[in-house]
Order: sequence, then structure tokens, then C-alpha cells
Amino acid sequence: MYQLPPKVKDLLLTLIREPVNLVIVVAMICLGMGWQMQSLPAFLQDVVLKIGAIMTPLVLLFIGISVQPRWSELRLIGGIFFLRAGLTLVISGIFLSLVPNLSPAAAILAVVFPQSAVSFWPFAHIAAVHTLEGDKTGSPKIFNPGLALNFIALSLPFSTLLILSICTIGVPATRPITLGLAGLIMVTLALLPPLLRRVRLPKMEKEVEMMVEN
Repeated sequence: MYQLPPKVKDLLLTLIREPVNLVIVVAMICLGMGWQMQSLPAFLQDVVLKIGAIMTPLVLLFIGISVQPRWSELRLIGGIFFLRAGLTLVISGIFLSLVPNLSPAAAILAVVFPQSAVSFWPFAHIAAVHTLEGDKTGSPKIFNPGLALNFIALSLPFSTLLILSICTIGVPATRPITLGLAGLIMVTLALLPPLLRRVRLPKMEKEVEMMVEN
């Protein structure tokens, strides 16, 4: 009989015991049985609502205390944000050009929903994998929890500013041409700096070599 490797087994058990996953499983079971919030007793409804109200401030407090971005990480994260936002704007423009009869509210939702901030949920799994790896110094780590946390933390203000800008512009921001142009500009801003660095570095190395030879 086939048995899972110990590391894979430990990882699966850790993911199963993860509080976030347990809550999701319980919620899916309740929905499958036809239970809704109104089906719970009054005291349970009050507990669930209060827990939901304090979770967001706790997560934001944790991110604010833990985040320590460096300049190299900021450049990488900023480029990924612009690339992601540009591609999703182009996809939203294509979608709206194929479905032009949406209401203004639905059109704005189709634009801003893909611009949502990165979920904190994957970080729980990254932290679980990092914990299983322990303090091994010889082998490379699978994930970089510090970079992941900085990525999640910085995605919130970036997405918030972008979504507020789109909602402030309103209906003109849902035109496919506008979305396509904005998306291409953001993709260009994301890809141009790495391309320039790749072009400049060989030139700088050649100049240094020539100076050393002379």
C-alpha cells in the first residue's frame, strides 16, 4: 500500500489543522446542510459577527508591525503590482467590449473586482511550510515569508488607491479603450525598468573591463 512521504504527510496535516481551513470546512458543511446565519442561535450569531468585526483590524495590526520592506523588494513588488493591475485592466476591457450592455454598477464592478488586494490566506500556508522546514541552514527554503508578508501588506494600499481612483472616475473608467490604454501603460511601466537594467548592466561591465585593461 502506497504511503505518503513523511514531509508531505506533515504538510497535509498542518494544512488540515490550520484554523482558516477549519473555518472554511465548517462553513461549507453548514451551507451544504442548508444552514445560514439566521439558522444559528442568537448568541452564536453575536459571536460570529464580533469575531468577523475584529479579524480585519487584527490582521492589519499584524501586517503593520511585521512588514519591513527593503528597496530591492519594493522595486520587485511594485513591478509585480503594476504588471498585475495592467493585465487585469486589459482583461476587463476585453470583457466589457464583449458584454457592452452591462449596467454602470456592474461594469465598474467588473473593473475593480480584479484589482482586489492580495488575500492573507496564502500567507498562512507559507508560514506553515516555513515552520515545517525548521531552522535548516544548508538547504534552500521553499518560500520567503518576509517577502510574502511585504507583498501582502503593500498590496492593500496599492489596490485601495487604484479602486478608489476607478470609482471616482466612474463610468468613463469602464470604456474598453480607456482600460486597454491604461493597462498597456501600466504593463510598460512594470517591464521597462527590468529591461533597461538588462541592457545597461552588460554595457557597464564592458566599460569596467575596458577601464581595467587600460
